[in-house]
Amino acid sequence: MFVTQRISVLNPRLPLVFLGLFFLVACPASGQDTLGTSTDSNHAATTIVPGSPETVVLQKLLHGAPLAIGVYDTPESRRVWKLLRDVYAERHYRLIWVESGSFPAASRLFDAIRHAPDHGIDPTVYPISSLLSRISNAADAGPQDWAEIDLSLSHLFVTYALHLGRGRVDPRDFEDLEWFLPKRRVGVARALATVAETGDVEGVLEGVESHRPEYRALLGVLRQIRSLQAEGWPRVPTWKFKAAPGETHSELSLVRRYLQVMGDLPPGPIRNPAVMDDILIKGLMRFQSRHGLTPDGVIGPKTAAAIRMPPTELLRMVRLNLERWRWVPDTLDTHYVWVNVPAYDLEVVEGNQPVLTMRVIAGTTDNPTPSFRENIRHLELNPRWHVPEKIAAGEILPKVKEDPDYLLAENITVIDTAGKTIDPSTVKWAALDSTTLPYRFRQEPGDKNPLGSIKFLFPNRWSVYLHDTPATKLFAKEFRALSHGCVRVERPLDLANYLLLGQMSISSEELAAQVKSGKRRWIDLKQTEPIYLVYFTSFVDREGRPNFRPDVYQRDRMLQEALNAYLSPWSPPPDTTVVVGQTPR
Repeated sequence: MFVTQRISVLNPRLPLVFLGLFFLVACPASGQDTLGTSTDSNHAATTIVPGSPETVVLQKLLHGAPLAIGVYDTPESRRVWKLLRDVYAERHYRLIWVESGSFPAASRLFDAIRHAPDHGIDPTVYPISSLLSRISNAADAGPQDWAEIDLSLSHLFVTYALHLGRGRVDPRDFEDLEWFLPKRRVGVARALATVAETGDVEGVLEGVESHRPEYRALLGVLRQIRSLQAEGWPRVPTWKFKAAPGETHSELSLVRRYLQVMGDLPPGPIRNPAVMDDILIKGLMRFQSRHGLTPDGVIGPKTAAAIRMPPTELLRMVRLNLERWRWVPDTLDTHYVWVNVPAYDLEVVEGNQPVLTMRVIAGTTDNPTPSFRENIRHLELNPRWHVPEKIAAGEILPKVKEDPDYLLAENITVIDTAGKTIDPSTVKWAALDSTTLPYRFRQEPGDKNPLGSIKFLFPNRWSVYLHDTPATKLFAKEFRALSHGCVRVERPLDLANYLLLGQMSISSEELAAQVKSGKRRWIDLKQTEPIYLVYFTSFVDREGRPNFRPDVYQRDRMLQEALNAYLSPWSPPPDTTVVVGQTPR
């Protein structure tokens, strides 16, 4: 079943006359630029600062609408325009890019944008050609043209710096992306001012980029794939076979060559390249591990599909995940818990190095786990499970109607609307409607409790938490989007020991004994532990290997649609409503 999430992409085109009147009377307020650099905009909108003719023209332009320089009214362009007003006011409306009728730093800006694909950014939305044309005729132009070109270049620089620094898409504008981490903040006002003083466009833009090592590593994967694509992507077989160890098949030589190019096998000639030997099996296992597949060394349908994945699809995945990394702050915490849902993986990180890793089980496609940051504040040993209303009505009630002894067998307590425990045998279950169920269910601690022995709480609006599970066999599965939205952890006792280390005088043996006793215990952490739940389908692992995972929640597809729906401030977008995301629910 697909539910359409309709997102209206804002197209707040105001009549030109109204815009002109608005900006003539508006006085920009003091505050912060969109990326966190404080600016002072306490200047009168109608006061012309004495100076050169181009300075006077520039100030008049800034007090008007951006359409005067060919920039259309979009939410993004309005933010950039306000920032430009502030920066130019602080500079007393001196030009930034013009020197004696020429624009020496403009070529450096254009060169940087031409290299936008090196960052996974589409350069076609930026008006390089039109600006080049204007600049080529600007030598003999006057103050009006110089001021317009100067503003256009500044608008282009700030817009590209925003895209490079924190992404073209704001995930909070698209509900189905379900990304709620703190935003990355970059001082683009300061960056533009630095360009004005130094002309060092390349160096300033480099400073705007994400400094996360994961982002830099993924940029390397982008370069590698593009390089292989340019040299000629290795040919892959037709997969009309399934070779067992020791068997020979002509197309195995193509498999071996592909794995060598991908770095899963060492380079060099092989005596019997068409034989399924131990070396090839080990290479297949490494490849399967990088793609989240069971590393069995067998070329099954999933492994074949992964090898057949074209470079265009791999590039698409890398670009989308580079965009996500631009949403992540450069500095996280000195230590934290990191859960990547598509990888079904949890890491405890200290000083950017993992000190504890384990597998996890995440939410189903109907109950997806959101991406956000919180702090683990409490642990509950042998927790009760307060059954959510949806599960109570949709799953528990039908089972009780079918088997009156179900509640007793599952150690489930029935609670009425007054909060009192009642005897389930006194309830006429068959007469109850799931839409008006007047009872709550609470499963007591025990072997059948789905929360297992430990619960890790970090209060949030989704009621998501980490917990143990009695269904430990599920951790061996490839596809582990199996929970109701919370995250089940493979080694809860190890995680609890880590969190309690130095916080209370309890040994790992004592903690295990308390868990084994079956008694409930609530523990408040003296020092909370940051936790990040994220969604990356392409990443570089700790061994430096590029990894790819299925888009389990279709968030890659929705992000691509959001990028495709981007309103370029230099192109008049159609007055339409864009549908973003048809998420399987």
